[in-house]
Amino acid sequence: MIEIGICEDEAEEREALRNRIVDGMMELGEECRVRCYGDAREFWEDGMELDIVFMDIVMPGEDGMETVRRLRRTGRECLVIFVTGMKELVYDAFELDAFDYVCKPVEQEKLGKVLHRAVLRLREQGKQCLFIRTAGWCRTVRLHDIYYCEVIDRKVYLHTEEGVVEYYSRMEELEKKLDGRFERCHRSYLVNLEWVKEYAGGQVALENGESIPVSRLKAREFIEAMLRYMEKREGV
Repeated sequence: MIEIGICEDEAEEREALRNRIVDGMMELGEECRVRCYGDAREFWEDGMELDIVFMDIVMPGEDGMETVRRLRRTGRECLVIFVTGMKELVYDAFELDAFDYVCKPVEQEKLGKVLHRAVLRLREQGKQCLFIRTAGWCRTVRLHDIYYCEVIDRKVYLHTEEGVVEYYSRMEELEKKLDGRFERCHRSYLVNLEWVKEYAGGQVALENGESIPVSRLKAREFIEAMLRYMEKREGV
């Protein structure tokens, strides 16, 4: 399910864009959920982790440019597609790492091409992200940002650059969703080899200053995996 947001102060234009997006995603064979906001305040109050945001540039109160600046400062990396009736504003928009733009009135053909490119980008990003979904909550976490994963009593703790992300799952299910940079070093731990600084005395030291235990049963396998990863990274 692709989560899409529209931030547009004109109700008729907002609804028309929503309908065109739904139609465009159906043509691509992609499931989506579209959430609409009348202004920046509503956008921030919702707090939903979105994959794509269609952002009107000119809005009363906080405009689209400032909203995206704030969005980028939070570290959220959703694809931003600016919507504007003044094409000259688009050049400034790309300084905010915008994915694309559409001009008002929005044409279905142009929108379809933009959506197609956005879906392809999300698919590529998905290879580098862990998607987490529970009954009433979902989010993505970049694999690079995870220092290590800890599983205790069917609860997963992802230790990341931004803090600890908690949700219910099993170690076996988690392993299936991660790539080769993660290695099991203990019954309860998966370590991101990108962040490994050294191994000594049954402990693996990470670049963030933390140390993780390596069980005797896993030690040899872990050391071999760590050496293979380092050799590959250094091009040896």
